Amino acid sequence: GATAERGEEDALEAELTRLDPDPLDRSTDRLLAKMGLIEDAAPIFAPAANLPMAGALLAIPSLVASGVLPIARKLYGSLGPAFYGLRTTLVAYLLLALLRIPRPEALKEHAPATLGR
Repeated sequence: GATAERGEEDALEAELTRLDPDPLDRSTDRLLAKMGLIEDAAPIFAPAANLPMAGALLAIPSLVASGVLPIARKLYGSLGPAFYGLRTTLVAYLLLALLRIPRPEALKEHAPATLGR
């Protein structure tokens, strides 16, 4: 059925996103997205020190536990093949709100290193 088919798609997508083990070089995931093979690249974190805004990441387990991400996928569907899909977009907006960054354009006022990159 549709549920089994979706599960197979999720498993395939997860398998494909494992091809990029280096969080600082996501070129393989970007290529897969460009080819239409993934809808949202899996998040991969690199070890880092001195991240003053890293505390906002503590909200992610609560967001996942709330079940809002699968509900959003069911409600909105997919954004289509992309490196930054629906899940990433929603998590990014949550983090923007927690960091009191009013809109994505305001990110240019923050040094990437303080945000974790």
